[in-house]
Amino acid sequence: MQTAAMPAPLRIYWQINVALSLLCLVVMRVVSKHMLHLHLPYTYPFLPFTNWSDFNIFRVRFSHFHHPEFFSTDPSFLTPYEYPAPDALIYKLFYMTGSHSTVIFLFVSFTLVMSLAYLLGKAMVARGLSWRNTVLFLASAFCLAYPCWIEFSLGNVEVYIFIFVAIAILTYLNGRLYVAAFFIGIATAMKIYPGVYLALFFARKQYGPFFTGIATAVATNIVALWLLCSPISASYAGVNSGLRTFRTVYMLHFRRETGFDHSIYGFYKWIVHFHTDVMPPYTATLYLAFGAVTGLCLYWFIVRRLPILNQILCLCIISILFTPTSHDYTLLHLFLPWGLMIVYCLQEAQSGTLSKGVLGSFVAIALLMSFESEFIVRGVWIAGQIKCLVLIALLYIGLTRRWPISFDRKPTDSRGLFPVF
Repeated sequence: MQTAAMPAPLRIYWQINVALSLLCLVVMRVVSKHMLHLHLPYTYPFLPFTNWSDFNIFRVRFSHFHHPEFFSTDPSFLTPYEYPAPDALIYKLFYMTGSHSTVIFLFVSFTLVMSLAYLLGKAMVARGLSWRNTVLFLASAFCLAYPCWIEFSLGNVEVYIFIFVAIAILTYLNGRLYVAAFFIGIATAMKIYPGVYLALFFARKQYGPFFTGIATAVATNIVALWLLCSPISASYAGVNSGLRTFRTVYMLHFRRETGFDHSIYGFYKWIVHFHTDVMPPYTATLYLAFGAVTGLCLYWFIVRRLPILNQILCLCIISILFTPTSHDYTLLHLFLPWGLMIVYCLQEAQSGTLSKGVLGSFVAIALLMSFESEFIVRGVWIAGQIKCLVLIALLYIGLTRRWPISFDRKPTDSRGLFPVF
């Protein structure tokens, strides 16, 4: 088979990604730190977290797993548990491995992500791109992806939500509907926003898998609550208390992390913070209503009528744009539609065509995946707010352009997109 040249959208993605990464390196490390001797936020493109803090912060608390003391407010526990109950099972699973749990967590996470990259690489090669160009492109994209740097420097469990969603979508495209529903249900139990992918079933009147996903999410939460602490009522109260703390600390206050929050609500907080750092409680409630209504309207009137690639892209954006807090590691989820669009782009290149919106979508995703912490206004990062606007632009492209594949003609046949999976 003749080796295909790298399509223009992929070349431009790589060029933007590399250029912005180098710009950030020069501005933040060479100029700010070594020449001007400035300090945070002008010195480094990451939040000043060390020692994989998101993973290690709960070690003391998890020594009381399955006991009421798990929800203790004792200062020795460092921070409240502020996640849904199923996330605790991921933490506990790795903590059980002992003193090497952090290394094992990072190794397993990296291996699973690389496995998905390998599947994407096979699909790219099957579309005519050489293994050399495929490996170089994917290695560069991974190494220069800011969400990956954030994820693997913090050790956040978001990577497993991404993995479960990726498995769900790939199995869905291969016709394994109930397997897909199961994994969407698991991801939804960990954080509610992956539940938007259940709309894929609803749009095609696949009600069995749709309700299976909901039932899986509910059952996972019940089991996790029981394992977390007994009785379940105490566990439920403890989890809700932690979520209320999260709402107060992260949703109702402007924090340094808000500069890396690409949600619409984060954009609102960034604007308002020039007047006040504390948001009235009703603003979060109103925003949740706004996000739910807007997302439902977009789905009902537009998204459900789009081709499958557009649906996956739009649902992904809706899930990370309309939530009240969405930090940079949630941009990991964009790797899923990004990978599907790479395969679609290579498929089009074989026929010498390029659909409208494909190039623009790769430009937007390049901006979203790149280092941009050098953009600072009045001592505050604005990378998240820039990415919020880019996400809105990318959503517009996904809503107004159409990228049909063979799946849209025969939903149980994915050979037109993934012949090697």
